[in-house]
Amino acid sequence: MTPLRLFVYGTLKRGFHNHRFVVQASAIQPAWTWGRLWHLHAGFPALEVPDQCIIARASDRPRRDARVQAMTPPDEFPGGKPVGDWDLVSGEVVTLTDPDVDLPPIDRLEGFRSAAARNLYDRVLVTVWLQDGGLEPVTAWTYDGRQLPGRLGRCTEWPPAEPSLTKPPPINRRRILTAPLYDVY
Repeated sequence: MTPLRLFVYGTLKRGFHNHRFVVQASAIQPAWTWGRLWHLHAGFPALEVPDQCIIARASDRPRRDARVQAMTPPDEFPGGKPVGDWDLVSGEVVTLTDPDVDLPPIDRLEGFRSAAARNLYDRVLVTVWLQDGGLEPVTAWTYDGRQLPGRLGRCTEWPPAEPSLTKPPPINRRRILTAPLYDVY
């Protein structure tokens, strides 16, 4: 069976609560890719992948997606960077040896059903650079959450190092208690 590589950047990484979904991975390697990583009010991140970096969109058939990944060479960009205001986002590449068994629970966690469906996150194929001993470009699937609301701030790794991005702004209780219950026009 063809293994499937998955670039993870948030709660699926080592040391975080959803890592249990990828503990069966045959390899976990530090990596990076291009995008915008948003820390969300809900307490987890969302990666926005540049359209020009999306090589393919996932199906609801993990084995097919593993074959697409295996047959697709990594993309290189003229000048080494996609056009626009994009960051190098760090994460990990997990290699799943049995995509038919290993990937569906992760897809459910991420709210992905198929490319044709309305998803919480879309799974897309991108180029990532493995950081083990050098920079080796490979293709990997990742979850694009560009449509998710509640962005607190932009970061390049999650959790963000800046404390102001890790918690929502304080609630002004005085304003809530003194606000009128209705407006008179």
